[in-house]
Amino acid sequence: MERHEYYMNIAIAVRKKANCLGRKVGGVMVKDNRIISTGYNGTPEGITKLY
Repeated sequence: MERHEYYMNIAIAVRKKANCLGRKVGGVMVKDNRIISTGYNGTPEGITKLY
């Protein structure tokens, strides 16, 4: 498996934590072949009505 495929698989796993109903997005920040951060999208806390 290539490095970029490895990092993409991690981003796909991270996006499962996203609570957005429209589109789940996960991301991985890599520097010098080391993961320095991961993240995912979601709605702001306390927002219950989505359009």
